[in-house]
Amino acid sequence: MKVQKGILPDSDYPVWMVLDDDYLPIEPIQKYLHYLDSVGRSPNTIQTYAHNLKLFWEFLRDSKLNWLEIDLEQLSNFIHWLRNPNKYKYGGWVTL
Repeated sequence: MKVQKGILPDSDYPVWMVLDDDYLPIEPIQKYLHYLDSVGRSPNTIQTYAHNLKLFWEFLRDSKLNWLEIDLEQLSNFIHWLRNPNKYKYGGWVTL
């Protein structure tokens, strides 16, 4: 996954996209980033959201979770994953 910056044609206005492993935009993230743009958030704010949502989507992928079915325990696991993503694999902690 990656965060990609683009420039709208005929302007210098930046747009941010989060691409999946096949380099396709992740639709729920794109809709939210578009919403942030439509309510006037700055490009820097949108960039920050894009990077953080990419991390969340990587956690979902690694844990084989559906973003529509997240609960508080899984959000807690995401916070732990942020601290050390290499020790957390597929919904459980790996002892190194």
